[in-house]
Amino acid sequence: MDEGFKKAGEEFKVDTKTIESTDPAAFEQNLRAAVAENYDLIITATQVVNNPNIAIHDIDLTTTQEKTQILEHFNDSMAEYPMDKTIHGLFEEQVARTPEHVAVVFEDQHLTYQALNEKANQLARTLKAKGIQNDQLVGIIADRSLDMVVGILAILKAGGAYVPIDPRRRCRAG
Repeated sequence: MDEGFKKAGEEFKVDTKTIESTDPAAFEQNLRAAVAENYDLIITATQVVNNPNIAIHDIDLTTTQEKTQILEHFNDSMAEYPMDKTIHGLFEEQVARTPEHVAVVFEDQHLTYQALNEKANQLARTLKAKGIQNDQLVGIIADRSLDMVVGILAILKAGGAYVPIDPRRRCRAG
């Protein structure tokens, strides 16, 4: 056996449980539950023993139960939103509550709610003057930036629906 593995093995710890029962059926049931609960870790330990050169990033130390808890329970972020309000309406409510708080950050730039609202309102007025109507699709070609956020919000405020267009792709008419 590899000398480095022996050293690591000397520090290996095993948790134990004492089962307060003399009933063999109860013992067997508890043993089966413990093996089932830790089956993934048993498989992982077997892989490590069989391949002591395995990279640490290739070792999965979470059980199926832990993965389920992380992915399904901790990630349960479903939220109710008012169905009678628009995105830009909710945004304006936030502007009224916290006008000087930072609304958006991009790299080393930021805009407060008030500043973002003012820029979006100005662009929305320009879009309306150019003929944007309710429910009209409006393409937006922009790299990720503060201007892109202003543009999206302005399109919504003008009554349009924005259609993101990747600036790295060429647009061809017809």
